[in-house]
Amino acid sequence: MGSAVETLCGQAFGAKKYDMLGIYLQRSTVLLTIAGLTLTLLYIFSKPLLIFLGESPEIASAASFFVYGLIPQIFAYAVNFPIQKFLQAQSIVAPSAYISTATLFIHVILSYVAVYKFGLGLLGASSVLSFSWWIIVIA
Repeated sequence: MGSAVETLCGQAFGAKKYDMLGIYLQRSTVLLTIAGLTLTLLYIFSKPLLIFLGESPEIASAASFFVYGLIPQIFAYAVNFPIQKFLQAQSIVAPSAYISTATLFIHVILSYVAVYKFGLGLLGASSVLSFSWWIIVIA
């Protein structure tokens, strides 16, 4: 769904229809956010769904605990993906690379602290993933 932004923005930029770039960015962000709401329901009910599919309760519980921390990441991705494609269509790639590299270092440190120092385990690891994605969006 979001991949169409790359094609549409590339065509709009090539045709010098710069006003359409923003429109495609906004529409894609709204559509991905709506899709994220649907995906959130799957994440919330992941434990019973996994058990229904035959997974052991222990594994289903651990997996659901992990995905609960990933729920904010869904919406960060819904915002970040169209922005990246919007910029790539205009050949603006360096800022994304620098931001992603800086966020990687922050992510590694925060993951270590959350999992080993605070003992937050799976929820800590997934929460740091979500937080890292939001750093990318905000930066």
